[in-house]
Amino acid sequence: MGFCGRSTQLTGELKADGYADQHPEPGLLGKQRPDRAQAGLGVGLADCLSQHLVMGGVKPAALRDRRREHFLELRSDAHDHILGLTKLAWVSDLRDRGIQLFVCVGALRHSLGHHTYVAVALTSLSHGAGCGCKLPAAAITPLLAGLPGISDPNVLVGFENSDDAGVYRLREDLAIVSTVDFFTPIVDDPFEFGRIAACNALSDVYAMGAVPVCALNLVAFSIENVGGEVLSAILQGGASIAAEAGVAIVGGHSIDDPEPKYGMAVTGVVDPRVPRTVTRVWVKDLNQFPFPSDTPVPLAEAVFDRVSVEIARGCTEGCRFCQAGMIYRPVRERDPESIVKSVLDGVKNGGYDETSLTALSTADVSCITPLVKKVMGELKKQQVSLSVSSLRAYGLSEDLLDEMSSVRATGLTFAPEAGTQRMRDVINKNVTEEDIQASAEKIFSRGWSRMKCYFMIGLPTETDEDVDGIAYTGGRLKRLGKRIRKDADVTVSVSSHVPKPHTPFQWCAMDTMSEIKRKQARLRDIGRGERIDLKYHEVEISHIEGILSRGDRRLGDVVESVWKKGGRFDGWDEHFQLGRWNEALTEHNIDRMVFLNTIPVDGRLPWDHIDIGLEDGFLASEYRKALKDRLSPPCGKPFKTLLHHANIEDAIVDARKLVCFDCGIACDMTQMREERIVYLRKLDAHKKESTVDSLPSTVDCGESTVDLIPSTVDRRPSTVTASDAAKKSRELGRGERPAPKGFDQVAGTRYRLHFRKRGRAAFLAHLDTMRLLIRVFRRAGVEMIYSKGFHPKPQLSFSPALGLGVASLGEICDVKLAYDGDVAALEVELAKAAPEGFEIFELHRLEGKEPALTQVIESADYVALVPQATVELKRELTPVLRIQKGERKQIDVSRSLESAQVLGADDSTPLRNELEWSAGGSLIAWKVKILSDGAAKPSEVVEALLGHAPPEGTRYARVRFGMSAKPEEALSVHDA
Repeated sequence: MGFCGRSTQLTGELKADGYADQHPEPGLLGKQRPDRAQAGLGVGLADCLSQHLVMGGVKPAALRDRRREHFLELRSDAHDHILGLTKLAWVSDLRDRGIQLFVCVGALRHSLGHHTYVAVALTSLSHGAGCGCKLPAAAITPLLAGLPGISDPNVLVGFENSDDAGVYRLREDLAIVSTVDFFTPIVDDPFEFGRIAACNALSDVYAMGAVPVCALNLVAFSIENVGGEVLSAILQGGASIAAEAGVAIVGGHSIDDPEPKYGMAVTGVVDPRVPRTVTRVWVKDLNQFPFPSDTPVPLAEAVFDRVSVEIARGCTEGCRFCQAGMIYRPVRERDPESIVKSVLDGVKNGGYDETSLTALSTADVSCITPLVKKVMGELKKQQVSLSVSSLRAYGLSEDLLDEMSSVRATGLTFAPEAGTQRMRDVINKNVTEEDIQASAEKIFSRGWSRMKCYFMIGLPTETDEDVDGIAYTGGRLKRLGKRIRKDADVTVSVSSHVPKPHTPFQWCAMDTMSEIKRKQARLRDIGRGERIDLKYHEVEISHIEGILSRGDRRLGDVVESVWKKGGRFDGWDEHFQLGRWNEALTEHNIDRMVFLNTIPVDGRLPWDHIDIGLEDGFLASEYRKALKDRLSPPCGKPFKTLLHHANIEDAIVDARKLVCFDCGIACDMTQMREERIVYLRKLDAHKKESTVDSLPSTVDCGESTVDLIPSTVDRRPSTVTASDAAKKSRELGRGERPAPKGFDQVAGTRYRLHFRKRGRAAFLAHLDTMRLLIRVFRRAGVEMIYSKGFHPKPQLSFSPALGLGVASLGEICDVKLAYDGDVAALEVELAKAAPEGFEIFELHRLEGKEPALTQVIESADYVALVPQATVELKRELTPVLRIQKGERKQIDVSRSLESAQVLGADDSTPLRNELEWSAGGSLIAWKVKILSDGAAKPSEVVEALLGHAPPEGTRYARVRFGMSAKPEEALSVHDA
């Protein structure tokens, strides 16, 4: 069974002097630092001891969650408590290896009034410890092989599986789980002896996903040599654990044996229809499921207000902190033709003016360079910009940057993740300092003024030097940019590392809140000197994220409690309240450090029942490499290759073997290589291009000269020098960039558009209305005329802005279009492209140089539905107080108000129907002049007319505009 007590709580003290230098394995005691002479119990040592060493006790709830709640702690004063333990052969073996072992016995005392018996040291009577007393597997295996095989179909798990327990099906929905286990804990306290052994026995049933229901005590003991009191205390300890677990002890068996052993035969129940492990379901061929291009479009602006197309799933790089990179294996890429179609269809159907290509690492998609060129070539024709997410520092070829510089972005984002090369090796970020600086050089020399870099603090083995390196890296990049352009700026965004399940760092401790704050303070101090813009995540949110990340089923009750306390949108800083979470954790007796401390590598985890397809031991192997600062090369690429070939010629010639992680995911490397060539052909990537960007081999960064070209890439003569790039950039004014390419357009024709906003559309703010109208034109396939300059904008002008929640029956917009066809047909197409509540009802062409809207709109008519049966309007209007951004201002409503009245039933009914307002209440109508310095808000007008604040539930609408240029164009109520 391996480590029999892997679900038990470990308590004790252990010291390993001089072990770290010879055996730098991952520590179970916390983060192991390379510079520490004293280290924790290494994985190699743990493998040796795991057959023998189990201590302490644990509550059954933690067993059900398959966790250890505490871990070995460093101490040096428990040596004298081990009576007779030094006689054990495996302890002598440790001493021969220069390792001193100290185990504190009797450290745990139960508070139920029992006595601790140490007259006879139980440890002195055992020839082994833990499961070390059982026969070795080498001796048992051939004996079991001689037994007849099991033919009963109801035996679901038998002895041939070498599993924790046997499983027998009684009926379709019920099976029994049976296990038996003896144990010899390394403690002299008999009560704790019993508790530990009972935990060990019950853990085998929990490990099978079953619930224990009853147990039999198994005792090997000599009352004559040890005494009945000791045995009684052992049984009491076992009974206390059984009671906590709700397990009935229904009997037992004993034998006279000079070596004390205690265990249980446990019976549990389980539904055999429920699989023991949950196997992930994944799509083998993404091309069988084209990326959706007709998705819901929000009326208001979203955080990422664009169409995003996933171009690949999985990642070749194997960053050790990244959960997605582990659970989404293997790497699968979409057909580039499908990608281009999804992008163009998404833009057309959604009416977006921005799109993005997304993947875990877009730079590592095999055909990314020709793909971006292809997509950009199509998008430029529609004045649609393209962003490429998740770029690695080296993933930018010069020609690709040239293409990207022709769109409207002003900055690029990268994720070096760590501030020193050692830490980048720890997390397996295959990026060097030279790669990062080379990318910065290329970015700033092509007109970009901003560069954003993502980093993490709190990574395993991190030192203050690694933390400081984050700020220093940002400073170096900014100084490099300043040498090229005066307005170069670098933003350093720092998040706190949260250990995630199914990653090599899933066993690592998370920094405490105080430690994170200390590191953030260091970064602030250094960042001020480096003159970088520093941003970081809130410590409290990261703390709760860490608890939820590695939590078990008990946290379900905690989350529910937080919700009942009012927790909503807690991922947003303005809504998060740590107090609510602290209260919920306390109410449910949750020790948060259980989920934030280091977890033993061989311990059971709450997510062990989820099979993501990785080979057993792969994550642990990567963890060991991390603590030795060792890299694992990217998979799916030839060894020491950073980027895939961007043309067919190089891809065919390069016959080197592709690296395989041997992670357990069965990747077909031959098929992968052939598919990449097919995709390059589809993109017509025949032309052989230089594999090295046109950059100098070195650049002077102030303190030193840095090699910018990685040693793994061929050096070829460069055609553009850094001084040339800097000179070209300095020729532009501050904040300027070269004019975009591909925006050639006709002169265009002006049109005047009339539309209504009713229902949900009334809650669109003015800027959202502008964005929505632009989408309507795009969805209708009508080309808009854009302004000049680097940030082209559609040529639109609107009637005075409406307040949020104010409906309208007659909004007006002037727009310039590259359209000279039938106006009635265009009006129909625009009406079809508009969403519910946003109704386009009139369009006409503006001939000649007609004045702008701001010059012809003179007045506006409004109505308000007040939820009162009768209202009386004031004759003398007093100023209304407006508080805006903390400032108090008196608004004179009478200055712009021309007339006001309460409408009768005959006049109000048509308006109610048009606005879809219900019956009841009173309708107030008024007219205001449009002044150059603004007018009173509808709510302020109603407040002045009533003499008090409008009642709750009052609704507002703008009915029409009064226009001076052509009176016949002004809308009447009935026209609207």
